[in-house]
Amino acid sequence: MTIGIIGNPSDQFISWALNWGVAYELPTNQSYFVGLSPVIARRFRRDLYGKLELAMNDMGYNGKDCILKALCQSHQYFKQRGSNMVEEMLRTIFSLPKQKVFSFEHRDLIDYDMAHRRGRKKNTCC
Repeated sequence: MTIGIIGNPSDQFISWALNWGVAYELPTNQSYFVGLSPVIARRFRRDLYGKLELAMNDMGYNGKDCILKALCQSHQYFKQRGSNMVEEMLRTIFSLPKQKVFSFEHRDLIDYDMAHRRGRKKNTCC
């Protein structure tokens, strides 16, 4: 999102910009990933959450806590599919595969998965 204000040419140009870049490398041959798709989905989400955490930390918030709370609350707010495009994107981003996290996966995924499962089971988040 970029917002610019241009006044009289002799005045200063004021511009504020916020750029977020998130890139996913898409597999070209999915036959290699049969059975591993939950692992890959969680890995891509972990990368995304890490980038979001850094951005939130730079804004003065605790990024890790914000992501954990969003994962916990996502099931409560986005139960229904197809409400609108923004809700569908947020529902997809802040949901994880139902399969359990394997022991070889990154430690952060265990925290994310526990927060997501807490919201699905108890419908209460701290």
